[in-house]
Amino acid sequence: MNRKLTAAAAAIMLTACIVLDSRFTLETTEYSARFDDLPPEFDGFRIAVLSDLHGMSFGKDNSRLVRAVSDAKPDMIAILGDMITYPSDLPAFKSLLDGIEGIAPIYCINGNHEWAAHCVDKVRELALSHGAHFLSNSYEPLYCGSSRIIVCGAEDKNGRADMETPPELASRLRGEYPDDFVLWLYHRNDTLTGFPGLPVDLVLSGHAHGGIVRLPFIGGLLDVHRRLGAEYEKGMYEENNTVMIVSRGLGNSIVVPRFLNRPELVCVTLSIDSKTSD
Repeated sequence: MNRKLTAAAAAIMLTACIVLDSRFTLETTEYSARFDDLPPEFDGFRIAVLSDLHGMSFGKDNSRLVRAVSDAKPDMIAILGDMITYPSDLPAFKSLLDGIEGIAPIYCINGNHEWAAHCVDKVRELALSHGAHFLSNSYEPLYCGSSRIIVCGAEDKNGRADMETPPELASRLRGEYPDDFVLWLYHRNDTLTGFPGLPVDLVLSGHAHGGIVRLPFIGGLLDVHRRLGAEYEKGMYEENNTVMIVSRGLGNSIVVPRFLNRPELVCVTLSIDSKTSD
């Protein structure tokens, strides 16, 4: 009996340690994305990706997260939505913006929770007050030297019913910029399945929280609705000439805790695919 109790206590302690590690231990994941149509001056361009903070703070005033972003030496910071779950989470988002302002140009979009919390206007005001570019079904050129790419922020489907769909937005963009490299910021991780053939080059997304519970040799178990069968929950995917990189995110919005699934800062380095550009 004592052995069983000892084993049970050890299992509980181990589980608790894993849950705490998966909540508070921040890690940085590097991706290299290669394209044959990338403008030459964007070769080596680095993007720090922040998604799904959900009001979390990593150290006082989010100091650990700010330091990680600074250490990544990005040329651009992409904030992919769900920075809050409730209005009470706005101070944590503000402290993050306070810290990262000035590190690199910031591009920010909404996620589903900004709409659900009725905080779209407040989040936008916070972002703009820190010099961020706030993209709401809108796009703008980003220049590096004499070269440019187009950065587009697509709205979440939790928004107003009369908003453009991603295919409509992409069609409008391509009517104006038919041949430019397009960086597509979209909170949800369903671009490749929901909008196959979307005429964009690189998609940055979050939303899936890495499958929430991750198991060795299996990967993520749950989607954000607590259903079994997570897909496109983290990592880099390529289909129909579009690369999609999905962040595991930084926080959580459901009762089920993250497990074997540390909070993640994603850093993407763009490069020219020499095999196809020669």
